[in-house]
Amino acid sequence: PTKVVASTVMSTACVIKWRSSASSKLSKETYEVQVAAAPEHEATPQWEQAVAAAAEEKLSVGGLIPGSSYAVRVRAHNSKGTSEWTSASLTTKQEAVDGGGCGPGYAWTQPEAGAGGPLHVRLPVPAGTRARQLQVVVKPLTLHVSLAGVELLTGSFFGTVLPDDLEWELIDHAELQISLKKDERCGYTYWPCLIQGHPLVDISLLRKPNPYEGGEGSAEMSEMMQKILAQRDD
Repeated sequence: PTKVVASTVMSTACVIKWRSSASSKLSKETYEVQVAAAPEHEATPQWEQAVAAAAEEKLSVGGLIPGSSYAVRVRAHNSKGTSEWTSASLTTKQEAVDGGGCGPGYAWTQPEAGAGGPLHVRLPVPAGTRARQLQVVVKPLTLHVSLAGVELLTGSFFGTVLPDDLEWELIDHAELQISLKKDERCGYTYWPCLIQGHPLVDISLLRKPNPYEGGEGSAEMSEMMQKILAQRDD
């Protein structure tokens, strides 16, 4: 198999897809799929069998841990033999807490639905920090936070915000709390991350499904939602 990828990645489940090799002698085949938590450093992965003989070129995998990295591998079997493993990696999304999650060195929430809803950011700072040492610069698309000239948090928002609604406060000289408001013109009810490129939050269970959304992803989402709900009922 070729082009092994993880699609429709959620907090506890994902869909693994691959393609059979048209030039392979193993052209009519079943597929074995294994999953392992990504090992630390150079430790050997502890592979677990997800399926021994899948007939389709995709597989829904559940029971994953939110916000964790995994390795997956796929190989083909038929009467002529067994192919080599083809591997890929993935990171599951975080479970949403008040609509948000954690980024590098900070936590964020979006407690209310709506394109113009609030965003709250909590950023620990060294004990004894003074407000005058902090600089918080918000533009419609970007956030920049520094302490005495040292960058603490910077990047591009997932959507856009209203800079005039910025409020921030230093709590007990140890935590910076920032309140923002989304620009409703950006149209996103929930953001999957505060800053682009930072860890994603699983917002699929926060919003009502749109019955008019179609395409391949809709069927995958329905299948994975059933897996998640079944796990919650166990």
